Amino acid sequence: LMFYELNHSIQKRSETGNDVEQSIISDEIMLRYEYFISPKIWVSGRSTGNVIQIGNQNTTGESLLLGLNYTVSEKFLLSLNGGYQFRHPPGEDTRISEAYNLQFSYNAGPKTLMITTARKDIRPSFAGNGMFLIEDSFSFEIIQSIASRWRASCLVDYYLREEDSSVTFFGLKQND
Repeated sequence: LMFYELNHSIQKRSETGNDVEQSIISDEIMLRYEYFISPKIWVSGRSTGNVIQIGNQNTTGESLLLGLNYTVSEKFLLSLNGGYQFRHPPGEDTRISEAYNLQFSYNAGPKTLMITTARKDIRPSFAGNGMFLIEDSFSFEIIQSIASRWRASCLVDYYLREEDSSVTFFGLKQND
Protein backbone atom coordinates (compact mmCIF):
# COMPACT_ATOMS: atom_id res chain seq x y z
CA LEU A 1 0.00 0.00 0.00
CA MET A 2 1.20 3.53 -0.78
CA PHE A 3 0.00 6.65 1.04
CA TYR A 4 0.88 10.31 0.62
CA GLU A 5 -0.03 13.51 2.44
CA LEU A 6 0.57 17.17 1.73
CA ASN A 7 0.30 19.49 4.75
CA HIS A 8 0.41 23.25 5.11
CA SER A 9 0.11 24.79 8.56
CA ILE A 10 0.35 28.25 10.03
CA GLN A 11 0.88 28.89 13.75
CA LYS A 12 0.64 32.38 15.17
CA ARG A 13 1.24 33.69 18.65
CA SER A 14 -1.85 35.16 20.22
CA GLU A 15 -2.31 38.93 20.31
CA THR A 16 0.48 39.69 17.81
CA GLY A 17 -1.70 40.47 14.80
CA ASN A 18 -0.11 39.68 11.45
CA ASP A 19 3.51 40.16 12.54
CA VAL A 20 5.54 37.79 10.34
CA GLU A 21 8.13 37.44 13.13
CA GLN A 22 5.49 35.82 15.33
CA SER A 23 4.42 33.02 12.99
CA ILE A 24 5.59 29.52 12.05
CA ILE A 25 4.64 28.32 8.56
CA SER A 26 5.26 24.70 7.67
CA ASP A 27 4.92 22.83 4.37
CA GLU A 28 5.44 19.08 4.34
CA ILE A 29 5.10 16.12 2.02
CA MET A 30 4.92 12.61 3.47
CA LEU A 31 5.16 9.29 1.64
CA ARG A 32 4.43 6.01 3.40
CA TYR A 33 4.77 2.49 2.09
CA GLU A 34 3.41 -0.65 3.76
CA TYR A 35 4.24 -4.18 2.69
CA PHE A 36 2.30 -7.12 4.16
CA ILE A 37 4.54 -10.11 4.85
CA SER A 38 1.55 -12.06 6.18
CA PRO A 39 -1.97 -11.11 7.28
CA LYS A 40 -0.59 -10.42 10.79
CA ILE A 41 2.81 -8.85 10.06
CA TRP A 42 3.71 -5.91 7.86
CA VAL A 43 6.65 -3.55 7.48
CA SER A 44 6.40 0.13 6.74
CA GLY A 45 8.58 3.00 5.66
CA ARG A 46 7.75 6.69 6.02
CA SER A 47 9.69 9.55 4.49
CA THR A 48 8.95 13.26 4.85
CA GLY A 49 10.42 16.43 3.47
CA ASN A 50 9.56 19.85 4.89
CA VAL A 51 10.26 23.55 4.85
CA ILE A 52 9.60 25.47 8.06
CA GLN A 53 9.56 29.26 7.98
CA ILE A 54 9.98 30.97 11.34
CA GLY A 55 9.82 34.72 10.92
CA ASN A 56 11.81 35.28 7.73
CA GLN A 57 14.17 32.31 8.19
CA ASN A 58 13.65 28.95 6.41
CA THR A 59 14.80 25.60 7.77
CA THR A 60 14.52 22.52 5.55
CA GLY A 61 14.38 18.97 6.81
CA GLU A 62 13.78 15.33 6.04
CA SER A 63 12.96 12.26 8.06
CA LEU A 64 13.01 8.54 7.50
CA LEU A 65 11.26 6.05 9.78
CA LEU A 66 11.09 2.28 9.32
CA GLY A 67 8.53 0.19 11.14
CA LEU A 68 7.30 -3.24 12.04
CA ASN A 69 3.62 -3.85 12.76
CA TYR A 70 2.18 -6.98 14.29
CA THR A 71 -1.44 -7.92 14.85
CA VAL A 72 -1.13 -10.05 17.98
CA SER A 73 -4.81 -11.03 17.88
CA GLU A 74 -8.01 -9.48 16.63
CA LYS A 75 -7.95 -7.26 19.75
CA PHE A 76 -4.24 -6.30 20.01
CA LEU A 77 -1.99 -4.41 17.58
CA LEU A 78 1.67 -3.53 18.20
CA SER A 79 3.42 -0.93 16.04
CA LEU A 80 7.16 -0.07 16.31
CA ASN A 81 8.66 2.72 14.18
CA GLY A 82 12.07 4.32 14.44
CA GLY A 83 14.44 6.41 12.42
CA TYR A 84 16.08 9.79 12.06
CA GLN A 85 15.15 13.40 11.41
CA PHE A 86 17.53 15.72 9.58
CA ARG A 87 17.29 19.53 9.82
CA HIS A 88 19.34 22.06 7.91
CA PRO A 89 19.26 25.43 9.75
CA PRO A 90 20.63 28.26 7.60
CA GLY A 91 24.32 28.85 8.19
CA GLU A 92 24.68 25.82 10.52
CA ASP A 93 25.62 22.16 10.22
CA THR A 94 22.94 19.56 9.65
CA ARG A 95 21.31 18.42 12.88
CA ILE A 96 20.42 14.74 13.16
CA SER A 97 17.93 13.54 15.76
CA GLU A 98 16.47 10.15 16.60
CA ALA A 99 12.72 9.71 16.23
CA TYR A 100 10.44 6.88 17.27
CA ASN A 101 6.80 6.00 17.66
CA LEU A 102 5.78 2.92 19.68
CA GLN A 103 2.08 2.20 19.81
CA PHE A 104 -0.03 -0.49 21.44
CA SER A 105 -3.73 -0.68 20.54
CA TYR A 106 -6.38 -2.72 22.32
CA ASN A 107 -9.86 -3.14 20.85
CA ALA A 108 -11.82 -3.57 24.09
CA GLY A 109 -15.14 -4.09 22.33
CA PRO A 110 -17.01 -3.34 19.12
CA LYS A 111 -17.16 0.38 19.99
CA THR A 112 -14.19 0.94 22.31
CA LEU A 113 -10.51 1.37 21.42
CA MET A 114 -7.61 2.00 23.83
CA ILE A 115 -4.26 3.27 22.55
CA THR A 116 -0.98 3.67 24.45
CA THR A 117 1.82 5.58 22.69
CA ALA A 118 5.45 6.54 23.37
CA ARG A 119 6.89 9.00 20.88
CA LYS A 120 9.95 11.19 20.25
CA ASP A 121 9.69 14.07 17.83
CA ILE A 122 11.21 17.45 16.96
CA ARG A 123 9.06 20.55 16.56
CA PRO A 124 9.68 24.27 16.01
CA SER A 125 9.19 26.78 18.81
CA PHE A 126 8.66 30.54 18.98
CA ALA A 127 11.45 30.79 21.56
CA GLY A 128 14.96 31.84 20.58
CA ASN A 129 14.00 33.00 17.07
CA GLY A 130 12.88 29.61 15.90
CA MET A 131 14.71 27.07 17.99
CA PHE A 132 13.56 23.46 17.69
CA LEU A 133 12.38 21.47 20.71
CA ILE A 134 12.89 17.75 21.35
CA GLU A 135 9.73 16.19 22.76
CA ASP A 136 9.36 12.76 24.31
CA SER A 137 5.67 12.09 24.89
CA PHE A 138 3.68 9.32 26.51
CA SER A 139 -0.07 9.09 26.03
CA PHE A 140 -3.09 6.98 26.77
CA GLU A 141 -6.33 7.45 24.83
CA ILE A 142 -9.77 5.85 25.01
CA ILE A 143 -12.01 6.22 21.97
CA GLN A 144 -15.69 5.34 22.28
CA SER A 145 -18.18 5.22 19.39
CA ILE A 146 -21.47 6.93 20.12
CA ALA A 147 -24.33 6.10 17.76
CA SER A 148 -23.28 5.47 14.15
CA ARG A 149 -21.37 8.65 13.28
CA TRP A 150 -20.01 10.12 16.51
CA ARG A 151 -16.95 9.35 18.59
CA ALA A 152 -15.83 10.60 21.97
CA SER A 153 -12.26 10.35 23.18
CA CYS A 154 -10.34 10.99 26.36
CA LEU A 155 -6.59 11.62 26.04
CA VAL A 156 -4.05 11.82 28.84
CA ASP A 157 -0.50 12.70 27.82
CA TYR A 158 2.82 13.62 29.39
CA TYR A 159 5.58 15.57 27.61
CA LEU A 160 9.28 15.81 28.39
CA ARG A 161 10.64 18.77 26.46
CA GLU A 162 14.10 20.25 26.01
CA GLU A 163 15.71 22.64 23.55
CA ASP A 164 17.76 21.44 20.60
CA SER A 165 20.51 23.99 21.08
CA SER A 166 23.84 24.41 22.79
CA VAL A 167 22.55 27.67 24.28
CA THR A 168 20.47 27.20 27.43
CA PHE A 169 17.13 29.00 27.44
CA PHE A 170 15.56 29.22 30.89
CA GLY A 171 12.14 27.59 31.06
CA LEU A 172 12.26 25.55 27.86
CA LYS A 173 13.22 22.30 29.59
CA GLN A 174 9.78 21.31 30.77
CA ASN A 175 7.64 18.43 31.85
CA ASP A 176 3.98 18.96 30.85
